[in-house]
Parts: sequence; C-alpha cells; structure tokens
Amino acid sequence: MPRLQPHFQAQRSDRIADSVGDRALAPRTYRDRRPNLMQTATLLMLGLILNHSASSREPVEQLTVTASRLPMATHESGAALTVLYRDDIRAQGAQTLADLLLGLPGISVSRQGPSGALTQIRMRGAEANHVLVLIDGVEANDVTQGGEFNFAHFPIHQIERIEIVRGPQSAIWGSDALAGVIHIVTLTPEETLNRLEMSASYGNHDSGEWHGQFLKSNDRHRIDVSASFSQSDGENISRTGSEKDGERHTAARISTRSRLNDRWTFNLQARRSADQVDFDAIDWFSTGLPTDADNESESQFWFTSGALRHSPTDRFEQSLTFDASKTKHRNQDQDYGLTKTSGEKRRIHWIGQYEIEAHGLLASIEDETDRFELSAPVDFFGDPNQAQQIRQRSATLEYLFRGQAMLMGLSARRDHNSAFGHVMSYQWQSSFDLPTLPLRLSAAVGQGIKNPSFVERFGYYDSFVGNPALNPETSRSWDLGFAYREDDSPIRVSVHLYGANLEDEINGFSFSPELNAFTAKNESGSSRRRGVELEGSFTQSQHLTWRWGYQYAKSVSPSGEIELRRPRHSGQVRMNLNFDRWNLSLAVKRTGEQRDLYYPPSPPYQLEVALPGFTVASLAGSFRPHPDWEIFLRTDNLLDHAFEEVFGYKAPGRKVSAGIRWVR
Repeated sequence: MPRLQPHFQAQRSDRIADSVGDRALAPRTYRDRRPNLMQTATLLMLGLILNHSASSREPVEQLTVTASRLPMATHESGAALTVLYRDDIRAQGAQTLADLLLGLPGISVSRQGPSGALTQIRMRGAEANHVLVLIDGVEANDVTQGGEFNFAHFPIHQIERIEIVRGPQSAIWGSDALAGVIHIVTLTPEETLNRLEMSASYGNHDSGEWHGQFLKSNDRHRIDVSASFSQSDGENISRTGSEKDGERHTAARISTRSRLNDRWTFNLQARRSADQVDFDAIDWFSTGLPTDADNESESQFWFTSGALRHSPTDRFEQSLTFDASKTKHRNQDQDYGLTKTSGEKRRIHWIGQYEIEAHGLLASIEDETDRFELSAPVDFFGDPNQAQQIRQRSATLEYLFRGQAMLMGLSARRDHNSAFGHVMSYQWQSSFDLPTLPLRLSAAVGQGIKNPSFVERFGYYDSFVGNPALNPETSRSWDLGFAYREDDSPIRVSVHLYGANLEDEINGFSFSPELNAFTAKNESGSSRRRGVELEGSFTQSQHLTWRWGYQYAKSVSPSGEIELRRPRHSGQVRMNLNFDRWNLSLAVKRTGEQRDLYYPPSPPYQLEVALPGFTVASLAGSFRPHPDWEIFLRTDNLLDHAFEEVFGYKAPGRKVSAGIRWVR
C-alpha cells in the first residue's frame, strides 16, 4: 500500500483500500432506494407553496466571478450555479466546510473519519480531483494529492461567499475544472469601510475555535487581515479501539489594495495554513480495517498573489497577475516510517478585456510550472524518492453577448503541456427569459480536461514504468435548466438536467505484460454520468424562509459498473427563522446508499460493499443582546447518527459548540 496515507490514499476512490463501520460486509449488493425523507420534504414544500404567500424579496442579484471572467449576474449564467452568502453561511452554523456543502445539488462528500480527516468532494459523479477549488481566484488544488483539495480544515469564519459552478469549466479555468469549480471568496465586499471582529467558541471533544479579522480602508488604500485557530481531541476513527484522533489547525491571511491613480490598481494577498492530524493504520493481516495507531500527519500550505490592473479607458481593462502556492506534507507512520511530499505551483497570467455596448471580449495568456517532490525510505517495492516538473502554457478567448432578456457566451482554451502536448477545451452557455412567463431557460455544452497527476505520470516507486503517451482525461457534457423567478414572488425554483461522458479515464496502476511492470494507461470506452438537480427557496413570511435541494446522479464506468462513493440520491431541507435579535436554523440532510471497496486479508482480496444511506440533522441558533455582540450555539449530527462515508471509517458523531462573537 502507498505510504502517503492519509493524503494520497483516497486519491482515486475506485483504486484504493479503505474501510470503516459497524455493519456486516456486503458483497456487491446494491438496492436503489429513493429516500422517504426527500419525498416527504418535497410534498411539504409543495404544500407550503400552494397554501401561503408572502411579499419578501431576496437580496439584489450579484455578479459571479466564477461562471465567467466577464461581468455576469448570477441569474444569467447558462451553467448550473449555486451561491452561498455570508449571512446564510453564518445562519446555518456549520462547523466545517464539508458540513456546509453536504446535501447541495451535485455534491457528494467522503470523509475518512471525523473532523480533520481527509475529506473529498465529488461533483456530478466525477472524481474528487476533477473539481477545481479557487481561493480568492487562486488555484488551491494540491499537486501532491493528485490534484485534489482537502476540504477538512478551511475556516468557515473567513468565508464571505462560495460560488459553486457545476459542469466543465476548463475553457475558463483550465485543468482540474473538468466537473466544476468551487470558488471560496474570503475578501470582504468593497462597500465595507472598516471592520473589527473577534469570535471564540468551545465544544465537546474538548474542541475550541478562535477567529479575528481587522479591515481598514479609504478611497485609495485597503488592508484586510484575519487569523483563526481551532483544535479538538477528536473521536475514534476505527470501528474498534478507543484511541481518539485529534486535530489542530491555524490559518492567517492578509490582502491589500492600493489605487495608484485613476487608471492603475495594485492588489496583493498572502495566505498560510498549517494542520496537524492523527490517523489510524490498516490491519492488513486480520481484518483489513483501520486499527488504532500512533500516526500523525502535518501539512502546511502557502500562497501569494499579486495583481497589477490597468484601465486606460472605460471599455478596456488589463491585468498582470503572478501567484505561487506551495504545500508540504509530513507523515509519520508506525509501519512505513517518515514520508515527506512537497508540491509547488507558479503562474504568471495576463488578461485583457474589452466591452462595448452588449458585447464583451476577453483574451488571456498564462504560463504555469508545477513541481513535485517525494522523500521516503526505500523498501521491497523500490525507491520512491523523486523530483519532477511539468510546464504548461495556455491561451484563452471568451466572448459574451448580453441582450435585453438573454445572454450567450462562448469560451475556448488551448493548453500546451510539456508532458503530452496540445489539448483543447471549450464551453458554450446561454440563458434567456421567456416572453410571457416568469421562467428563465439555460443551456450549456462543454469539454473539460484533467491532466495526469504526477503519481499517475511517473509512479510512486522507481519500479513503475512511466507512460509518455498518457493523455489527459476528457469529459464532454451538456446541461439544460430552467429557473422560476418573479420579482414579487416568494418562490425561487431551479431545475437542471445534465449528462457527461468521460473518455481516456486514467488507470494509474495497471500491469503491462509487455513491460512486465506496472504502469498507467488510458482506459478504452466512456464513463457515463446522468443526473437531475433541484434547488429552491420559499419565503413564507418576513421571518421564515425555507430552502431545499435534491439530486439524482447515476455514474457508470466503461464496464457498466456503478462508480464508487457516488450516492444516487441526496438532498437537504433547511428552515431559517429570523427576528431582530435572534436566529434559528434547522437543516435535515440525506445521503443515499452508495458503494465502496473493501480489501480483506484473504481471497478474493477485493470486495465491493454497500454503504447504507444516512440522514443527519443540524441545529444552530444565535442571539444578539447588543448590536455589537452575538451569542451562538451550533450542533451538527444532532441525533448522533452512526454512519460511514468511506468504508471502515466512522464519520463524525454529534458536535456541539457554543461561543460569542464581537463585531464593530
């Protein structure tokens, strides 16, 4: 087994060894059961819609910075788009980013244990490394984890909004955006001139959090600084034993903006985070499941970004951006010893955009260099020590037409990679209002790509034979949607139908009889993904709001097998009750039955097992005794339901915390 556990272990769900849970092992049994919860919730929503009315309106629509790099209102997007804003994020009271995203349309969550453990997000049935994560516009996917982002630790307090764009976005954002983009925005909106905020909380498992932010700005200069710290004694990951697996996290960021004159602006931002997590070993000899062990993982992440913007006219703007990110992981494993990995990404990027009346045109050129280093003891399988580098140059064109009641956009991107040559990606999106009905129709067609990871390209050991002919994975998809939106209506509903075919899927561990060694190869055939996504809201009164979401997703491999860790049904129903001084939020989230792999220590050595579906509830409340002070209470997994999102690893139990926040 790879010794990069836990960071490398869950890179590809259908090619890994995982385990967890208190249930009997189930060989290849899968029953497609539609959750009764979702049926009940849907009927409840319909009943509310038919029997109540209200005049409250949602906040004024904002611009998206993810679905297009040209200005576009969120409701105009032809691609499926979900936006979570600061007030809604705070009202939910979620304690982790995974808890916040769980149950959203198109999203499935896989946690390799309780809080702090490796956490993957899949979108529309694709792989975890097919989802690009941006933090304030900077790519945050980790090259040492196969291009994945670990969702375990990002501090909720720092988030101003999250934009989730579903469907291939490689034509705009490049590789890793094959299935979609999750953009985490921490920068405070421009209209806020000054802010000083501090919060602290304490909860069960001896967990605690602290967060602080300072913001000061004027017409020409602005500085925004924040820091956070959290720690927990944790819970037991494995089915047996009593050892607690704790975690510790620190994060700090700074961003500045200086308006040099009416035409020139300079922005600078930097972020650093550090994590320390306990993890268990695998008992390969008797159970094949996790067992208590004194293993520890330390991770560090840095990124910096500087952007110089020039606006010589009202119609033309250009920017030159340099950003760099670096990750380091140090895993101390009682079986494999000390393993160190580091990854680095550097990019210089020019963008120019021109707008005249209803037309917008954007061109961009970028140069990116990725580096990967691995240091570990030599063992029976070979020498894993290596240092690799890949360079990529890209050019992008984007055109946007905005009519009175419609929008149409076309994007194309060409990448030249030093490892495998040229590859193209594209996207067409459009949306328009029906002339006589309060409906907006949308459509999108695109091709996304995912470059081979360093481990897929070069292997883990020197006994692995690299494949110079390895091609990027390619996904072609379509999306059809409609949204009901009327200014005076309390109801918002959107529905999206989608389909995608993944080709050249990479098998990173394939034995070649010709080479008499293991190598990587592109699989023949297509992986098919089909699904339906529903989300909406209902403002029942000026105090009571309901939100809901549901997805049906079917993902099938080229051989016709149901893909692993992709529940067919999932969704959520949320209620928010808000008065002048207090707020109450209740959420019920359902994840349906899904499949995973189990590797027993005796023949047949690999079994497909069923993970039962589960329902979790969360409750959050807050009270303002003074305009500057807020007292809050948060509870996740309210009923302490036992379940597993990865086979063999116990998911988080009930989490309760209370705290106080001061904002001025």
